[in-house]
Amino acid sequence: MDFHFRTDRADTSVAGEAWVHVGLRGCWVLGEHTAPGDSEEHVMAMTDRLLTSGEGWSPENRLRLYNVLSSWNRGHREAVEASPVLGLARLRVLGVALDELEARASGVRTHAWIASLGDEVTLTDEGHSWTVSDEAYLSLYEKHREDRFAEEILWTFASESADYDCEGEFACSVKGAVVERLARYWTDFPNGRHIAEAVAQGRTVLDYGLESCNAARGADPDSPEAGLWGWSGWDRSGAEITRALIATLAEVNEEDKAPLLETLAELEACAP
Repeated sequence: MDFHFRTDRADTSVAGEAWVHVGLRGCWVLGEHTAPGDSEEHVMAMTDRLLTSGEGWSPENRLRLYNVLSSWNRGHREAVEASPVLGLARLRVLGVALDELEARASGVRTHAWIASLGDEVTLTDEGHSWTVSDEAYLSLYEKHREDRFAEEILWTFASESADYDCEGEFACSVKGAVVERLARYWTDFPNGRHIAEAVAQGRTVLDYGLESCNAARGADPDSPEAGLWGWSGWDRSGAEITRALIATLAEVNEEDKAPLLETLAELEACAP
């Protein structure tokens, strides 16, 4: 957690693993969990530990790491601002830190901290939780648009952003998750590294509506199945959303977009 100490020699070795004693902290640190101080590798080492270790970090330590990435005086914000990799890492750490916070159950100090983050955080899930805003991802993307890592920033936005509320309405979900986010990725990167995954995610969203539509066909008008499809909003705006979605796929390879177009055709056949 941004503790600085010498690692030029191991103080002991256990089962072939080197350990360093941190005298001021009175603790032992596994050598492989250290990195050269004040370097991008050092900051990424901390971030990767949180994002990939799967360990149950406390809310306090999640916020401590976010502060290390965000602070100009006692952190590494200068390095973060210069690096698209670290910039995205900071937003992902922020997302993890926000996961356990509930807007309606949080105190005044938490609300004050959220307010200090400005447009990087937005309220979602029908007002119950905070998430990293679309503006935060897209601002970072535009800042580093010419960098080869820009595609990863836009893909993270497209695949992980939860900055929309639909309350289960299918048409809204297609518009929010697919047309406004996933399609933003394949519009800018029609031959991108994640194109197959993006199309698959879009198809998953459409499959949910197709299943609901098929269940409603021939069902009693007063049945739960018919009610769920009526709530979907597809009868009102499905045709417009479909046209917009197809337009975004213009530059995508025919073979790559075929699965998504196939599901759209099935949906159109079920709900013409």
